[in-house]
Amino acid sequence: MTTTPPRTTASIASAHRAQDDASTCLPKAYRETVMFTIHNDANACADDQRRYHRLVEAALPLAAGLSRLPLPEHITVRIATRDQFVTWQGEHNVLLAGKAIDSLDLGAVQSRMFKATAKAAAFKGRAVAARFAPMVQGAIIWRPDGPDLVVMPASHAESRGTDRFLTCVFAHEITHLVQLELNPALAYAPARCALQDQKARRATDDRRTPAAVTEGHAAWVQSRASELLCGVATRKHLPDEPAPTELFTQLTSEFPMARTYDRGEQLVAAAFTYGGHALIERLLKDEVLLPTNRELQEPEIWLNRHQDASGTALVS
Repeated sequence: MTTTPPRTTASIASAHRAQDDASTCLPKAYRETVMFTIHNDANACADDQRRYHRLVEAALPLAAGLSRLPLPEHITVRIATRDQFVTWQGEHNVLLAGKAIDSLDLGAVQSRMFKATAKAAAFKGRAVAARFAPMVQGAIIWRPDGPDLVVMPASHAESRGTDRFLTCVFAHEITHLVQLELNPALAYAPARCALQDQKARRATDDRRTPAAVTEGHAAWVQSRASELLCGVATRKHLPDEPAPTELFTQLTSEFPMARTYDRGEQLVAAAFTYGGHALIERLLKDEVLLPTNRELQEPEIWLNRHQDASGTALVS
């Protein structure tokens, strides 16, 4: 039986010590009250529900303070089973592909063709989602009424994630919600840019990877959140934390987006160094600033190409 706990008010400027530490980097403008609702679609035990409530509450000031961007007024968290996640992921992919196609100047026939192709690809993608679900620690899944933060107790059992680890993971995911609050088009930017680059016949090195920006920014926040909480900037387990299962470790090593996360984090770190939060915000808002695959490998090329945006040019 699915239960829905009552809506909860979380003050992002309060809570325990970790949040107090985070509040030192939290501008007054972001010390607001955020509503979040937890839906227990997986019929998780009460202890899991309480833990997720506590960790989401702890992650809110980290995401807001480190991104320097306003949080949404309301966040929906869904505790899901792996099967639910796989189903929702497929629906998410179809929904966002449709938004991407609708955002382009395509004829009716071509739009229908692309949407049919996206639906078929989403069906095939279910196998990939099912395979990697045990390593997914959190995900933003678009539903018809907007994006939800989805968490899976079964996957957290695989990671054996501590409170520190999962708080930083949730800060990563909440950062995605912050990005979407700033620029809703980021949700379907990967599909939109892929279609545009395909139509323009761009070479692989010249194609854009919006996911590297969104995931890189969220990964950058996640690493810095860990640094605030324990002094170590990392997205991984610490040596003194419980080791994850062999399945989690194997899937993590095989995850096809791992390099995108790493390179994206490096690009965002470079953007922050040369332009601060203002340049990161522009990067998230302006499609023209999206890096190419070549620029992801060498952020200096991107910085020099956009020196007007950063205000600083690197010497080649």
